[in-house]
Amino acid sequence: RAVLMVTLVEIGKMIYRKSLTINTIATAAVLILIVRPTDLWSVSFQLSFAATTAIVLMVNRLPAMLTGRIAAYFLGIIVVSVAAQLGTLPITMFYFKQVSTYFLLANLLVLPIASVLVPCGLATIALGGSTAGVFIGKITWALAWLMNHSVEWIESLPGSTISAHINGWMVGIYYILLCILYMLVTKKA
Repeated sequence: RAVLMVTLVEIGKMIYRKSLTINTIATAAVLILIVRPTDLWSVSFQLSFAATTAIVLMVNRLPAMLTGRIAAYFLGIIVVSVAAQLGTLPITMFYFKQVSTYFLLANLLVLPIASVLVPCGLATIALGGSTAGVFIGKITWALAWLMNHSVEWIESLPGSTISAHINGWMVGIYYILLCILYMLVTKKA
């Protein structure tokens, strides 16, 4: 899914179109469902597209509120975290019957680590067993260890999850209300 969305974004850039819009997300979903229609009922498919859609819609509306690079970076993490949580909340409650309460703390720790971990992992793969590849591989391993232990620590905090369950109708109502709220907010902007 991610590769398909990135590919569509890059194709959009090549033909001078705005990248990562709702149309890109919808096109990726349709292409995936043409190949594997049963993915529509896959929890990972639903979570991926709900989170991506919410992030794209909310981040595109984010005004340039802070001019400092560090403040803007952390504001971006907060906005992305809240958007993803709003987009995936009913799906999480429906399938997993719980909600993470420390999602902001988790993302403030995990996203900066992941932003270094992913390029290091790609460099490790590209460089293979060379001296540089082994060295970067050790950095990658350390970053992965740090990220996993950060998540485990957050999960061990009291009240890290709360039980919450909703039925399919409530999921639908949530998304309808979220769409109405989004239209009201963006209409005023």
